[in-house]
Amino acid sequence: MKTLLCLLLCLLPLAALARSGEAPPCDRRPATLDTRKANAGCLILRGDQVLLVRLRGNDKLDLPGGTREDDELAQCTAHRETWEESGLDVSVGRRLAVMKNGLHVYRCYPHAMPEGTPPVPVSGRNEIGALGWWRSEDIPRDQWRFSYQYDQFKQLLKTLLDRDSR
Repeated sequence: MKTLLCLLLCLLPLAALARSGEAPPCDRRPATLDTRKANAGCLILRGDQVLLVRLRGNDKLDLPGGTREDDELAQCTAHRETWEESGLDVSVGRRLAVMKNGLHVYRCYPHAMPEGTPPVPVSGRNEIGALGWWRSEDIPRDQWRFSYQYDQFKQLLKTLLDRDSR
């Protein structure tokens, strides 16, 4: 009986959160706390693949991320936007780069790594057409959302993958 009661008390708040569509609380790694306020996104790796979103309407590829709200910290913007666009609850690590369009890119770590490709959550369906895991060499330049920062993104990805392979 105590086990059942504990399960109910633990699962009810999670179910309410899932129904509300609100992102879980922003999880920032303590050693990487950042007080910047900016538009931001997450770079999530699974082996030698990166999670990308395919935008609805123009079919372009990009990292999950977007515009900050009110007085939101950049790391929390990356967290919330990633949740809204991918459904993944992540821990936000260090800032990796500021892209040419001003987007702050953070290294993010899912609390639970999906085995396959996650479906686009309801909260992201207005702007996201699909999610996918991409190997660096398979990301086409002509499909990158901001073509002027394609080389910057590819160099950032290469640096991370090289570091992770050591």
